[in-house]
Amino acid sequence: MTPSIASVSQSDLLQRRRSLRQQRRLRLLKGIWRLLMLTGLGVALVEIIRSPIWVIRRPEQVEVKGSRYIQVEAVRSLLPIAYPQSLWQVEPEAIANQVKARLPIQAITVSRQLFPPGLTVQLAEPDFVALAVPIGNNATENLGLLDETGNWVALAKYTVIDPNFKQPKLKIIGNPEQYRPYWPKLYQACRTSPIKILEIHWSDPNNLLLETELGRVRIGAYSPTQFQQQLVLLSKMKHLPEQLKQQPIGAIDISDPENPTIQAAKPKNLLKSEPQSPKKKHSYD
Repeated sequence: MTPSIASVSQSDLLQRRRSLRQQRRLRLLKGIWRLLMLTGLGVALVEIIRSPIWVIRRPEQVEVKGSRYIQVEAVRSLLPIAYPQSLWQVEPEAIANQVKARLPIQAITVSRQLFPPGLTVQLAEPDFVALAVPIGNNATENLGLLDETGNWVALAKYTVIDPNFKQPKLKIIGNPEQYRPYWPKLYQACRTSPIKILEIHWSDPNNLLLETELGRVRIGAYSPTQFQQQLVLLSKMKHLPEQLKQQPIGAIDISDPENPTIQAAKPKNLLKSEPQSPKKKHSYD
């Protein structure tokens, strides 16, 4: 019995050795196959990167989003890209940092776009609501932009980059240091007014004037609570031009909301020495 057992054991050992050798060959072949596959993928990736398809050849391949005030062409002109340039050589973060250093914007992100090849520039600009016009000899040189909260940015920061910068339609004339504490409430009241307000004259805080679609309106000393009431009163005068067709409005005085007065416009053919039309009192309950 002993020789038989030894013979069987030796046969099993030989079989196991063959099996191990086969497994080693398979592992080696698999390793070689993986290496060849990875090498092929690497070569293919290099060829794709070098392919002329992934090249930015012109500024139009840069899509600019979120630009409300600055022209798209002006933003593209600030991008440090030497056309033509490989899409993979472009560094989005470096581009974003350089543009943000030159533009008064809140945030910017730059990302690659594969199909079609190009870049996407996403801007977050402040929401400017008014053009701030100071009083003085250098007023035009010190023009500024205001957002809803009163943050001020020099207009020149935009116009030096984009001469066609779109300025807000609303203007406020005066010293920003005087009206800035009142600006948030003042602007919100003007924004929601049924009567369109074009200019706010704050040269004298005790004699606030508005240029509106009805004409010039005298508010007097500014008071947030009374100002709301005055705008409500002004809204009731919306149809005055229709009612006074033969006598255009020259000015409206609602500094005393209980006794509003309307002054007729002076005809153009009248001499300056002729007396102005008397003010008329109207009731708007």
